[in-house]
Amino acid sequence: MIQVTEQAPAASSQMRNVLMDIMLSYSQDEQLDFAEICDFIKTAVQKCKNEMDMDNLDKAITSLENMSGQFYGSAEFQRLVCLASAGLTKYFRYGWICVFETTLKLMAKIGSLSAANQKPASKHPEIVRNGAIPLDICRKSFNIELVDCAIEYCIDMLPFCTQDNPQRADLLRYTSESLVMRYLHRRNPADCFSALSYFKEVAQLTPPQDCNRYERLMAVCHVASIASIELHAQWAGLQIVEFYQKAIGVDHEASQAMTEGVDLLRRIQTGKDSACIERSISSLSASLRLRPFPHPQRSLSLNNLASALYSRFDLEGSSTDLEEGIIYHNEALSLRPHPHPERPPTVYNLCKSLLTRFSRNGSLLDLDRAVLLSQAALRDHPTADPGHAGWLKTLADALIVRGKQKGTVDDFDEAAKLYERVISLGPATDLERADAWTSFARAMSLLSSHRPVHEYKQKTVSVLREAVKTIPRSNPNYLSQVHSLGCQLRELYSETKNLSHLEESTYYLQEVCNSVQPTQAERMTPFLNLALSHEHHFMETGSIHSLEQAISAHRDALSATPPSHGQYPLICSRLGRALLYKFQRLEPKNPSSQLLKESISLLKAAAKSPVGSIRDRLEIAQWWALSAWVFRPASSLEAYEYSISLLPLLVSFDMTLKERQDVLIHHKDLACNATKCAIENREFEKAVTFLTNARSVFWSQAMQLSSHIHDNRFSATGHPLYQRLLEISNELEQASHSSAMPAASSAETWGLTGAIRNEEPLYYQNLSDEWYKLVGRIRQTKGFEGFMQPRSFASIQKAAGQGPVVLLNASAQRGCDALIMTSDSIEWVPLKEMSVEKLDNLKKVVRQLTSGRSVDEQTLEALREMRDIADGDGEDVTVRLKGRRVATPGRGPDDLFRVTLEIIWKTVVQPVILRLGLKKTAGQPIQRIWWCPTGPLTFLPIHAAGVYSEGSNEDIDCLSSYAISSYCTTPQDLLFESQNPPTSEEDDSEFKLLAIIQPEVPNANSLPYTQTELQRILNHLPKLPNVHFTQRIGTKSSPTSVERVLRDLGDPQLGLVHFGCHGMLNTTSPLESPLLLSGGRLTMGKIIKERRKVGKSLGGALAYLSACETASVDEVRPDESLSLAATMLFAGFKGVVATMWSIYDKDAPVLADSFYGHFLGSASGRSSKKPDVTDAARALHLAVQDLKKTEKSFLHWVPFVHFGI
Repeated sequence: MIQVTEQAPAASSQMRNVLMDIMLSYSQDEQLDFAEICDFIKTAVQKCKNEMDMDNLDKAITSLENMSGQFYGSAEFQRLVCLASAGLTKYFRYGWICVFETTLKLMAKIGSLSAANQKPASKHPEIVRNGAIPLDICRKSFNIELVDCAIEYCIDMLPFCTQDNPQRADLLRYTSESLVMRYLHRRNPADCFSALSYFKEVAQLTPPQDCNRYERLMAVCHVASIASIELHAQWAGLQIVEFYQKAIGVDHEASQAMTEGVDLLRRIQTGKDSACIERSISSLSASLRLRPFPHPQRSLSLNNLASALYSRFDLEGSSTDLEEGIIYHNEALSLRPHPHPERPPTVYNLCKSLLTRFSRNGSLLDLDRAVLLSQAALRDHPTADPGHAGWLKTLADALIVRGKQKGTVDDFDEAAKLYERVISLGPATDLERADAWTSFARAMSLLSSHRPVHEYKQKTVSVLREAVKTIPRSNPNYLSQVHSLGCQLRELYSETKNLSHLEESTYYLQEVCNSVQPTQAERMTPFLNLALSHEHHFMETGSIHSLEQAISAHRDALSATPPSHGQYPLICSRLGRALLYKFQRLEPKNPSSQLLKESISLLKAAAKSPVGSIRDRLEIAQWWALSAWVFRPASSLEAYEYSISLLPLLVSFDMTLKERQDVLIHHKDLACNATKCAIENREFEKAVTFLTNARSVFWSQAMQLSSHIHDNRFSATGHPLYQRLLEISNELEQASHSSAMPAASSAETWGLTGAIRNEEPLYYQNLSDEWYKLVGRIRQTKGFEGFMQPRSFASIQKAAGQGPVVLLNASAQRGCDALIMTSDSIEWVPLKEMSVEKLDNLKKVVRQLTSGRSVDEQTLEALREMRDIADGDGEDVTVRLKGRRVATPGRGPDDLFRVTLEIIWKTVVQPVILRLGLKKTAGQPIQRIWWCPTGPLTFLPIHAAGVYSEGSNEDIDCLSSYAISSYCTTPQDLLFESQNPPTSEEDDSEFKLLAIIQPEVPNANSLPYTQTELQRILNHLPKLPNVHFTQRIGTKSSPTSVERVLRDLGDPQLGLVHFGCHGMLNTTSPLESPLLLSGGRLTMGKIIKERRKVGKSLGGALAYLSACETASVDEVRPDESLSLAATMLFAGFKGVVATMWSIYDKDAPVLADSFYGHFLGSASGRSSKKPDVTDAARALHLAVQDLKKTEKSFLHWVPFVHFGI
C-alpha cells in the first residue's frame, strides 16, 4: 500500500487548540453549554470530511467497476468487498441515501456468493489491490490529529451530558462520526464497534416524530455494514436488517405516498388525465410534508412533485404551477450538489421549466441560467448514459435561442458542436435523425459566415425527405418534419441558388399552412416561413405574384401573433419590408404611396415594440431608419435617435467585452449613418450628439458608470439610493472591463451551493437589471431628471473651449463630411472628393507601409486615381509609384507616403482649414485643433497631412504650418467637469514625475536607447520644491513589477508618467493589449481595474507612451477606440503622447529630449514653473519638427500623436 504522509494544516492545528481550550475551560464550569460544544465538534468533523480526497475515491470506484467480469471466486469476492467499502466511504462523506442503497444492493450480491468464496483471501489479486490503492489514499487524506482531539474531547464530555440532556444525542452522533473517521484512517476495529454502539444509543434517544430519526437509523445500518463487510462481523448483518427495517418503517407513510404519486405520474405520460394529475400532486405533496428538511429523501419528493406540477401546467397552462415547480426544483437541486448521482436529472427538469418560462416571458435570466446549469451538468453526466444525446440537444437548443437573443457567435459555435455529437451518437429512428440533422444545420447556417455549411444542409435535406416519407400523416410529428424540410430547402437554396429547391420549399410549407388549425401558436411560424420562401422567389425571379403571396402569408402570420408575443416585432417588420419591396417595384416615384406609409409604420411599430429581443429591435430600427432616410427623410431622424437609444440596452453592463464585440460589429455603421442623416437634414447639433453618444460605446458606458457615481455633487446630496447604486456600479464596472466574466461574490443569490460556479455570470445580469431600475427611480426624483442621461449638445460643445473640434464622419451610404465645432458655433464642410472606398484604400497603403510590406497593385492603381482627382492636372504617377520596387531602400515608401499625405490634405484637411480661415504662420503656430475621426479615418495620420517636396520631404503646404493638432476619441475626452481639473503652472500642489524605463524584457528585443531617453528627461527636470521625480528601471535581473507600477499610477499626486518600453496591440482581445514590463504585462484591463479600485481618476495629468502601437485601434471596430492611449484617458490622464505604429528605438531619445525641453520649460526659460498639461501638444508639435530635421523619412516622425487637452 502507498503510505500517505499525515500533515496538519495550520487551520486544523488552530481548531485543535480551540477545542482543547474549551475543554479546559468547561472542565471547571458547572453549567456546560453542550449546544456550543456540539457546534465545535460538528465543525471539526465536517472540516475533516471536506479534506477527504474524493478524486481518488472516484478513481477507485471507477477502476473496480471496470474490472467487472474479469474475476470469479475469491478474487471477485474481494473486488466486490473493495467496491462496497468505497461506497460506504462515499456515503459517510456525503450522506446520500441513494449511494447507501446502491451499496446495500452490492452487499446482497456479496452475500449471494458461495460460502467457499466468502472466506477472505490472504492476499488480494494484484489488479484488485492496485484498484484499491486510491481508496486507501482517500481514507488517509484528512487531518487525523484533529479527529483524535475531537474524540478525546467528546469522551471527556459525555459523562457530563446525561440521558435527560437534549444535546446528548448530538454529542453521541459527532463522537460516533469521529470514531468512524479514525477507523477509516487506522482500521482499528475497536473504533468501528464503539461508533456502532454510540449510534445505536443515538437512535434510541431520537423520538419517533423527530425528522432526524430516519437518518440516524440509517447511520446504524451504515456502521454495521462496515463491520460486516470489512471486519467480517456476522452479527452485524442482523443489525443491518433490523435497523434498515426500522428506518423503512419510519419513512413508510411518506414512501407509500410518493410511490402512489409516481405511479400516477407515469400514467399521465400516456394520456392527459386531469383527475390523475390531481391525485398525483396530492400524494406527492403529502410525501413532501412528511419529509421536512433535513430528511435525506426530501429531494426525491421535491423533484417528483415539481414534475407533477409541470404536467398540470402542460395540460392547463397555469403559470402558478410552473412557478411553484421551479421553486421545488431549485430546492431539490440545492440538496443534490455536485457530485450527487441524481443531480443531472434534477438539472434537466429544472432547465426544462426555466426554458418554458423563458418562452412565455422572454426573461434572459431564465435562458442564461438554463444554459449554465446544463453546461455544468453535462460535464458530470456520463456519455454512456442513453439519455446523454437528449442532454446535448437540450443544451444546444438553448444556446441557439440565446445566440439569437444576444447575437453571440460563440453560442452558435458551441451548439453546432453539440448537435454534431448528438449525430455521432447515432439516433435510432428516422425521426430522431431528422431532428438532429435539422438542428445541426440550423446552428451551422447561423455560422455560415465562419465556415461552409453546404454539405450539412444537403445531408439534412436528405434525412428530412426520408423522415417525411416514413412518418405517417397521422403522426403528430409529421407536420413538424414537413415544416423543417421546407425551411431547410430554403436554406439549401441560399447556398445552391437552385430555384427548384425554393419551389419545393414553398410546396411543403404551403402544405403545413393548409393543415394547421386556426390557432395563434400553430399558424404563426409556418406562415412566416412560407412568406420568406415566397420572398426569396421574388428576389430570384422578380415575380410580383410571388411577392403578393409573401405579403399575404406575412399578414396571416401577423394576424396570428398578439402584440405581447416575443416574435411580434420580427413578424411585423417582415411584412413592412415586403411592402417596401412592392413599393420599390410599383411606385418608386410616389413618396405619398400608401404602400410606403404602411411599410414605414410597420417598421416603426416593430422597432418600438416593448417585447422581443433588443438585438432584433435594433436591427429593425435600422431598417426603419434607412427606409425613412431614403424615402421619407423628415422621419429618419426619429428612427436614428431611437436606434441609438437602444445601443446601451443591447450592450448591457453584465456582458463581457468579447460578447460586446460580437454584438457591436453588426452595428458599426450606425453612428456614421445617423450623423450623415442629421447633416443632410441640416440638424448639425443632433449630428454631433449622434456621433458622440453612438461611438466608443465601451468607454461611454464605463464613463457613465464612474463619472456620475463618483461625482461629489451627487454623493453630497445624500440621496437614499446612492449607496446601493455605488455598490452595484463598482461591481459592474469591474465586470464590464473583463475579457471573461469574473466570479460573483455570492452564488447563494440563486439558492444554490457554491459548487455551481458556472452560474455566477447570472449574478451580474441580475445586478445590471437592478442598476437600470435604480437609475430610473433616481430620475423620478426632482432635480435628478437628467441623471446619467447621454450628454446634450450644450455640454458637448464645452469641449471646444480651447479650440475647434473637427468631427470627421465617414458614411458608407452617403460619403464623408466634417463638422467643425467651436465654443459658439458649428459648421458643416462636405468632403466631396472623399468616400469610404477611397479611405479604405488609403488605410491599406498606410497599414502596408508601416508593417514593412509592399503595396499591392490594385491599391496602387486606386492611389493613382485619387492623386489625379486631388491634383486635377492629370499627372501620371504610375511610373513613380511602381518604381518603388527598384528604388533604393527607404525611398519607395516615402514616395507613397508623400502621395498619401497629399491626398489626405487636399480632400480632408485643407477644406477644414479654409473654412476656419486659418493662416499659414511664418514661425510656429499657436492655434490648436482637435481631430475626432471615424471609421477608416482613425487609421490615417490626419495631423501630418500636407504637400511635401520630393526627395527632401520639406513642408510646402502642411497642416503643421497652420495649427497644433491633437486627437480625441470623442469630445467627452476634453471635458473634466466633475473631478481633478487639469493642472496648471500656477498650482502649487505636489507634482510627481514618474519614469518607467524597461531596457530589458523577457522574450523581447532589448531597448538600449531607453536608458539614453531617461538621461535626456533628467536633463530637463525643473528644480522646484513641489516637483518630485521617481524612476523605475526594469531589467531581467531587477524587474519592475506590474503591481508596483499600478500603485504608482494610483498616487493622487502623480502629474506625469513616462513609459519607455515595448508596446503591442492585441487585435483579438484589445483589453489585453500591453505595455511590456520586465516584471510582466501591464494591460489595458489592469490599468482600468486599478482606476476602479481607486474609485476615481488616477490623478495623472499626462501620460507619455514611448512604445509601439499605443494609439492603434481594433481594425474591425475602430470606432470603439480600444487603444492604450484611450485607456490612459479613461484612467484619468488629461493628455497622452502615443504612437500610431511601431517606432524606432533610436528616435525615442531625440523626441523625448526635445519634448521635455519644451514641456518642462528648460528650452524656453520656464524651468522655474510647474509643468502645464495643456502645453503637451505644443511641446510634441515642436519636438516632431526637431525630429524631422534629423530623420526625413515619414515612417520616423509621423507616428507620434497627442490625445486629450
